[in-house]
Amino acid sequence: MINIIESWATGQYKILFWFLAAIILVYIPFMFLYLHKRKEKGRLFEHSHKDAVKLYFNIDLKGTLQIYSVNGGEPVFFYEIARQGIYLLPGENVLGLQYYWSERRMFSLKGFKDFNIPPQELEVFIEPGKKYSIGYNHQKETYEFEILK
Repeated sequence: MINIIESWATGQYKILFWFLAAIILVYIPFMFLYLHKRKEKGRLFEHSHKDAVKLYFNIDLKGTLQIYSVNGGEPVFFYEIARQGIYLLPGENVLGLQYYWSERRMFSLKGFKDFNIPPQELEVFIEPGKKYSIGYNHQKETYEFEILK
């Protein structure tokens, strides 16, 4: 076993070996720690703000919705089984949003074209005890904010 590892580490595949070793030893543990800290930050926010409300992201396969600020500060994220979102406090909130997506070009040598909606601020009023969702509607070219039942 040691001979196999030694031949990989010094042979013709040494760059691939050291690249995979770096991913396994550095990147994966770092990501686990980062995601754990982010999840813990959400839990602490929820415990310190009992009236916090969840705003879910409507995930579509076409693009990505990015919320980069809440009331001028950094958003606090939460993760549930198949959904993610942010915590908001009741009352008036200002969300900094951006949406971007790619579309396949027909009859083109450059396979995809990227589209970006410029960063916008959206004011929303949050009532305690309710759940909300936010997404982007491509037909109307607007953000949709709605109460979940």
